[in-house]
Amino acid sequence: MIDDFVAFLKESPSKFHVVKNISAMLGKSGFSKLDEGKRFSLSKGGRYYVTRDSSALIAFVVPNSGYESFSVIASHSDSPTFKVKTMPDDVKEGYSTLNVESYGGAIISSWFDRILSLSGRVFVLDGEKEKEVLFDAKDGVLSLPHLAIHMDRGMNDGRKLDAQKEIAPIFNQNGVSLLTFVARKLGVEEENILSYDLYLYVKDEPVVWGIDGEYFSSPRIDNLSSAYYSAKALSESTETGKSVKMIALFDSEEVGSMTRSGALSDFLSLTMKRIALSLGLDEEEHYMSLSKSMMLSSDNGHAVHPNYVEKADRTNRPVLNNGILIKHSASEKYASGGMAEAVLKRILIENDIPYQEFANNSNIPGGSTLGNLSIGKVGIPTIDVGIGELAMHSAFEMAGVKDIESIYRLYISFYKSR
Repeated sequence: MIDDFVAFLKESPSKFHVVKNISAMLGKSGFSKLDEGKRFSLSKGGRYYVTRDSSALIAFVVPNSGYESFSVIASHSDSPTFKVKTMPDDVKEGYSTLNVESYGGAIISSWFDRILSLSGRVFVLDGEKEKEVLFDAKDGVLSLPHLAIHMDRGMNDGRKLDAQKEIAPIFNQNGVSLLTFVARKLGVEEENILSYDLYLYVKDEPVVWGIDGEYFSSPRIDNLSSAYYSAKALSESTETGKSVKMIALFDSEEVGSMTRSGALSDFLSLTMKRIALSLGLDEEEHYMSLSKSMMLSSDNGHAVHPNYVEKADRTNRPVLNNGILIKHSASEKYASGGMAEAVLKRILIENDIPYQEFANNSNIPGGSTLGNLSIGKVGIPTIDVGIGELAMHSAFEMAGVKDIESIYRLYISFYKSR
């Protein structure tokens, strides 16, 4: 099962590629693309998807007999990385380096001494219009080398990185500017490049390892495991039941979600409203359907680290390969509530899917995720779930193969139950 996910990861170095590749997956499964700028014309039994800003996607399956609720699995397309700044070229002592800044909360040290590349999107002038083009350098074209320990004997004693000074990856020694390089790769004139959203990514490929092949390490496991397998589950679902089966793939989760394509946007709420209008529901009926709906906010969580057990909670200590995580927070940073939790556990028990409970160490508050943000826009019962990870937000994260299989089984069972 994991081989198809490995292939997806290799072809999805940026959030724009994620949405493109999931769109292609859905298209092969009979989903039709909608345009936010045009009227939705939907039918019972129809399969549809819509994108926003090329980095967020909502897809859904309408039951043959109409619907009375929504069943949503929410995830996100972005991962911690570094974004290339404007005016990025900086030549120092014969080296061309790039000026970049952090996107999300990356473990910065994990990016050093790796071969890096560039991906994202570029807008070029095409006649009298702007044209969006996906970009992937594919080759290793950057690296961020450490200073030798001989020149900094205290580096293993711990010190704070200077982001402006030290996070400047080496690009080339030929004086080639970023725009010149991008123009060559795209086969366009440099002066026709209008703007770009370009990010670094590591060239390390995903790998299954362990004496029994029980572990999986890769860039961007958070949160592409949820994005990919929820889309796979939706594409395999049927047009039966009384629920509109849906995935919501948001952007910007790693930087707070407050964008037009993030969980705090109106993307999900407006799409739900437009589904209702197109299928003939009035406003009252739409609100009634929301009251019967449910969302799985699926973002990964923390497994207990054997070398840092004191960082985990006393009693909630999930382990890799022991089942999916149900995430709890008294401060409501996770959206899990008793009613949704009961529904979820019934589904898990009925389908023999292993699960574990997760709560943060009370002295180490965790970050928020999609669920508690999106329900501020669409107030439906929500529960936070995900697979456990080690090295979360590293350039190369670690998860359990069995857990990836378990979360996929949950998605399938969730849709079937509704």
